[in-house]
Amino acid sequence: HGLVGGITKSFASFWESECVSMKSALVAMDRHSTGRVPLSRFYSSALDTEWRFGESESYLRDLGALDETSWLGKQVIIPNYIQAASNCIVSSQHYLVCCANDCEGLLEEIENKVGASTAEPSEI
Repeated sequence: HGLVGGITKSFASFWESECVSMKSALVAMDRHSTGRVPLSRFYSSALDTEWRFGESESYLRDLGALDETSWLGKQVIIPNYIQAASNCIVSSQHYLVCCANDCEGLLEEIENKVGASTAEPSEI
């Protein structure tokens, strides 16, 4: 188990660099700083340079990564896309190697200060 755990940790750090690269590419496409990328821009980047961004609309919808309510048209929700299971490079019954969730550190800090995993808004 120790050997497998070491390999997994090493691979996870490599994969995180890929996640950071993916996030940077998506954020660069977000011209309105909304955390969303127009679907047309998402797909055009896949044609130009980025092999990753080619999932179908229905798949993005199933992931919860497609916003169809904006007056700007259909958009990919960056954090939902990055956290999607499709961006887990290794998955098995016992573990996943996925992109890190940027909110985890913030939530951990809040939980440590509050001393619990839940709290009333007035406590936070």
